[in-house]
Amino acid sequence: MLPIKFALLNHADRVDIWRDRLVCRDLDRSIDRFRQFIANCKARDERLSIITHSFGDWIVRQALQKSPDNQVDALVSIAPVIARSPVGIVLNCLGGSFASEVSVIANASRAAENAVVTTTVRRLVIWGYFDIWVRPFAMPEIDNQTVEHFFATHLSIVMQPNVLRLVSGFLNSRTEIRRIVGIT
Repeated sequence: MLPIKFALLNHADRVDIWRDRLVCRDLDRSIDRFRQFIANCKARDERLSIITHSFGDWIVRQALQKSPDNQVDALVSIAPVIARSPVGIVLNCLGGSFASEVSVIANASRAAENAVVTTTVRRLVIWGYFDIWVRPFAMPEIDNQTVEHFFATHLSIVMQPNVLRLVSGFLNSRTEIRRIVGIT
């Protein structure tokens, strides 16, 4: 997320990376922490744009579902976990119960929970063609959502200049950004 943070520093009052455990996290606790973060931004009257990568998108979607009255302007989902993953299935068979994320990634219905966010939030979904960790999901065509594909892997996609330009242009296209937060 650091390349995205540096690319967006001149486009917002504040750009942060929201810290959470990357693996073996308590999902309910992470969702509630991010829901509270959204509520705190609203209490301070901060308009918020969120950029997610990988499993961070699943956490944010659940938090948004639990806090429909928010001040989130935009959500950029980079290589989001929305579909069942072959790598997740293999890890789950090898004893995936050690990591709560694996059980979600290996289960099609859990991975797709709240795949479509509220229509009040503009959304950009970016997939990598060579991503072995997550699989693209057939996103419904709705007015506030754009889907793009790039020649990238799961990790390289957040460092590509063309992706950084797309994200910056998307976030700056309609609103004055006050705060951007990234989560993986």
